[in-house]
Amino acid sequence: MMVAATGCSLPHASPAADSSPLDVLRDSPSSETMSGPDIVDVANDVDVALMADADAGDIVSMPDADASMDVADTGVDTGVIVDTGVDTGVIVDTGVIVDTGVCPSTLTACGGSTGCVDTQTSIAHCGACNTPVSIAQVCRGGRAVPPLDCNDLLRSRPSLPTGVYAIDHDGDGAAPVMMLCDMITSGGPWTTVFTSNDIALNSSTEAAARWLFTTDLGTRSTKMLIAYRNATGAIVDSATAATFAIPAELRRDNPFATPRAAAANLMVTINGTTTTTTLHYGYLSFSGDACVTEWAGPMTSWGRFCIENTNAPFFATWATNRTDNCAASDQSFTANTCSTNRRFTIAVAR
Repeated sequence: MMVAATGCSLPHASPAADSSPLDVLRDSPSSETMSGPDIVDVANDVDVALMADADAGDIVSMPDADASMDVADTGVDTGVIVDTGVDTGVIVDTGVIVDTGVCPSTLTACGGSTGCVDTQTSIAHCGACNTPVSIAQVCRGGRAVPPLDCNDLLRSRPSLPTGVYAIDHDGDGAAPVMMLCDMITSGGPWTTVFTSNDIALNSSTEAAARWLFTTDLGTRSTKMLIAYRNATGAIVDSATAATFAIPAELRRDNPFATPRAAAANLMVTINGTTTTTTLHYGYLSFSGDACVTEWAGPMTSWGRFCIENTNAPFFATWATNRTDNCAASDQSFTANTCSTNRRFTIAVAR
């Protein structure tokens, strides 16, 4: 190996035929001599340690077999140009995101066109791939369970029709109860929490047992709908159907097990018109035959559920052994009787 001492002048010479491309850099384009940086010609078998003495600005030539020049840029501008002699031909773009086909940790690859799914909530892959739940169930926590309300059910199966479904209305995971889900009425889906039978309820006890509005269901519900429905669950006499925000009184009381009570300043919407009024409910008797009349004694059972100064449903005489009445709140409660195709219902929605 020939090393030219620093500061000495070298005669200009044309590159030899077998010199490497970096050897050409020894020639100065502007003069016959060159001084300053050392020129180090490193043979193929040189120990790397020999390059440690190279000063900044030194040129290190490492001849290789091919005629191309490979320049390794370490990111540090030392002034030393190193030809490694290795021509890999590989260009790596670290900014490219490679799709490895692996799902995120929260999802599971179920193959084919299914892709990555959440087996904690998927009704087609509940708990594991290709493990569907039944038509009236939802997938929660990777387990097939009854829905908590009709909203829970419809969210999992948007095409389900209005009908009676098993609902875990108290959220305890135990035996669900059969409840009517109104999937089409505006503001829903509606979970029906009370339905009268076709002719008569004979006592407040019998009526109270049909009240399915639980604390758990109440935590998810914000509004209430009272309406008359036929045997299929469709609303009849829709001009009397009334909706309102659930009052604190009905979150507290079972209206069919309460002697007498009222929810004042209730904003009720009927057929597109909103009115502020009072809801009356309880199993005791009342004077006269109108919704606006006072509760009366003696303390006998009679029963009413109505909204004064509106044409909302007036459900009456359900706490006594006689035919129940399903009239409008601006009529005498005797104006219409309940039947198979005219049943009083109360429903809630989120």
